[in-house]
Amino acid sequence: MIGKSLISMVLVLIFPFEAAFADTTIYQSFSATEEEQVVFEGSTYGEQFGSSMAVGDVNGDGVEDLVVGAPFYSLDGYKWTGKVSVYFGSRRADNKPDIVFYGRYPGGQLGSDLSIGDFNNDGVDDILMGAYNSIQNDNRVGRAFLVLGRTSFPDKEWHFKSKAADFEFVGKEEGDGFGLSVLLADINGDNYDDVVVGAPFAMSIDRLDSGNVYGYFGSSYRVDRVYTPNKFYFEKDADVVFWGHKDGERFGSDLAHGDVVAGSLSDLVISAYFGNGPNGEQSGKVYLYKGLSNYASNIYEAYDVLVGDMANGWFGFSVEVVNLTGGIKSDLFVTQFPYANDSENGKAYLLSGKEWFVNPFDETLASTYLVTKDNADYYFEGGGSSNILGASVGSGDFDNNGSLDLFIGAPGVSYSKSEEAGEVYVFYGEEFEEKKYFYVDYHNVTSVVHGERPDDWFGARAVRIDFDNDGFDDIAVSSRYSDNYDEDGVVEESNVGQINLFLGGATPIGVETTVSGAAEDYISRGDFIKQVVERFNIKVTRGDFIDSCYDFRDFCFYVFTSQSNFEGLTLDPEILLYPDVPVESPYYESVTIATMLGVIHGYAGYEGTPFKPERNITRIQALKVILAINQLVQPMYKFELINILGGVSGVETQESYFPDIDPQLDYMWWYPQYSNFAYQKNLVGKDMPFRPKDYITIQETDDLIGRTLDLINR
Repeated sequence: MIGKSLISMVLVLIFPFEAAFADTTIYQSFSATEEEQVVFEGSTYGEQFGSSMAVGDVNGDGVEDLVVGAPFYSLDGYKWTGKVSVYFGSRRADNKPDIVFYGRYPGGQLGSDLSIGDFNNDGVDDILMGAYNSIQNDNRVGRAFLVLGRTSFPDKEWHFKSKAADFEFVGKEEGDGFGLSVLLADINGDNYDDVVVGAPFAMSIDRLDSGNVYGYFGSSYRVDRVYTPNKFYFEKDADVVFWGHKDGERFGSDLAHGDVVAGSLSDLVISAYFGNGPNGEQSGKVYLYKGLSNYASNIYEAYDVLVGDMANGWFGFSVEVVNLTGGIKSDLFVTQFPYANDSENGKAYLLSGKEWFVNPFDETLASTYLVTKDNADYYFEGGGSSNILGASVGSGDFDNNGSLDLFIGAPGVSYSKSEEAGEVYVFYGEEFEEKKYFYVDYHNVTSVVHGERPDDWFGARAVRIDFDNDGFDDIAVSSRYSDNYDEDGVVEESNVGQINLFLGGATPIGVETTVSGAAEDYISRGDFIKQVVERFNIKVTRGDFIDSCYDFRDFCFYVFTSQSNFEGLTLDPEILLYPDVPVESPYYESVTIATMLGVIHGYAGYEGTPFKPERNITRIQALKVILAINQLVQPMYKFELINILGGVSGVETQESYFPDIDPQLDYMWWYPQYSNFAYQKNLVGKDMPFRPKDYITIQETDDLIGRTLDLINR
């Protein structure tokens, strides 16, 4: 193996060209090979370990503990009872659970959400566990289980079927989703953390599926006098109910707290990411409720309402309260996660706290505050891949320098199966002194943490924790759909789930590497394919195959059509393969030919399997297209390469001439076939990083095509 780890490089470009643009330095960590991490794994098929996480000190030893939900865990033939695992933090950073809570009800899904706080104000954190599908009187009304923290847990397994939680809070109606979101936080300023439970599908005063949020005030209960063996639930009316506002908004889908608006008490932040706004349906809303020492039993009006600026943007998908700007008020960190809008990537906004967002005394103003790039204090935007930014957000001090760092999860998610492994972006505090806008495509990020395999949803959840108690915050990232594989690379158990905990330190997470900065001359996918087909004269050089393909269209496009979900796909009389490449498109002929030859395909993870000609193309994908379309390198499936190289280990130990191409990383298994050929044939520069995921520019494309033509014509 020639190169296995990323190293810091000086400014050198893959392809020589005249109009160079500025490079930048970032840190990159790959979960498959990162040494400074602790890995926690699920135990059974389909349990989705890591669906939820929470952090706190539940055993009172002064070290933070990690609590992990696996809501689809099944036990003793009962499906999806769910489980919650607790890992006590220590200098050893052990990855074996110290206590496991098991759900009571089949289908109850214990661990749907988690939160940690101090309900009884005894100095030891307590665990609140949502189980939104739990049964009460034969109805799935949902439930939240509260276990008080204690210095010792005598039993390492706690089965709620035989031993009740210290408190249990029960939903009202079937299908309300009571427990889909939970929060332990002091919302009334009495120094006791309160139980807050979201029921995003509840009916609210003649509003269908609007959602409600229920609050139960904390009190001074002792551990040794709360539990009785025959007590299976603590059923009481909520002390305060926050009523949803509009049909179908999913009010209560996420919860946060902190002093964001007027007053000195912590405010309650409630997401309704399905809410409609002035710019379209499901643009998303976030409701702010001013903290009060005395709440009325029913709260119908919010203090402030924030709304997203894009239809199907799902503004409010993830909300947190942080303190980045250092003002008297805390800041609201909120994401826009457009899962249902495949034309956009995600966004995140940091809004500094203030007296109000909408002045209640100015009747000329709208009743809602439209959040945009321009009025946010800091703005973050995802890139051109299907790693959708905004599934999770948070903050910590990962280098222990006293300034707050932010992180945003971007799982690889799409319409069906994603081709991306997911990423987490970490923005260290120094970044905010120089920039207001952060674009992932332009590498405006300190550290990028890469997932291991496509479709694992790495980054869907992420939390900060100092698990090893060294003073440096760490970041735990879940991959709820992570699979277990056998020695031949075949999935043994799917959706088991995994958490990678990346340890903080004096330098940013990952290894320093140089990447290309922003460039205005990236080439689009459409222009790239057009240039390749025309400049290599593919209509002539591959003419026999193309003619045969036109004659036997069903056979030629069999694999492509079986993988496409484009309802308008036709092969006769005209070939129409993509919804965004119509017959009149300037790219139509080139894209159709390249698809015939099997060197390109659409985005199968998006509705309609579009080609997206306007997007940029990465350097490794560009190299693959050029070498494959000219039959210089034969594309193959992973199982074929495994057979040729004698097993998975042969694939993972392929020789690589470039330090940033590592076949140990699952999604890089095919990279060396192309990069090594290009190195050996002098198609790319040597003794430098390849930068496989950087976008290729117009100049680089021209140089690569020219070098390949020289090779062909020798």
